Amino acid sequence: GCVDIVQAEGARRYSGGWPTSGSAGSRDALRFAVRAAKILGQPADPQWSRVADSLRIPFDKKTGTHPEYDGYAGKKAKQADVVLMRYPWENPQSADVTRADMAYYVPRTDPDGPSMTDSVHSIISSELGDPGCAAMTYTKRSADPFIRAPY
Repeated sequence: GCVDIVQAEGARRYSGGWPTSGSAGSRDALRFAVRAAKILGQPADPQWSRVADSLRIPFDKKTGTHPEYDGYAGKKAKQADVVLMRYPWENPQSADVTRADMAYYVPRTDPDGPSMTDSVHSIISSELGDPGCAAMTYTKRSADPFIRAPY
């Protein structure tokens, strides 16, 4: 069966509901704990792997994207939550799904939100190797507002 995290809040503050990226991050944190236990020669609680493997990562087959959270209807998003699933969480997904997530969420992300959003967009655009200047545009948007003299 599937496991859902309930009565929790993610980092974004513009909406309610547990974020899809929060499930991916929780899944990976549990997997990291299992690996750390092995490295340390300690037993890992078998429940950690069972829960990690059962955490539900919502996906909308119609749009080919991951919803920000269950019930998300396209409102402005504070930051790059969904695209974080590609980097740094390395969610197993195709480049096409990542492109669809980027195409859907970049225009919905608040330009006055955290600067990490565009830096993550830049990393993912570079990783995808898509032609054009998206990676540089995102890099400039993440850094330029914070550059102060004498630099």
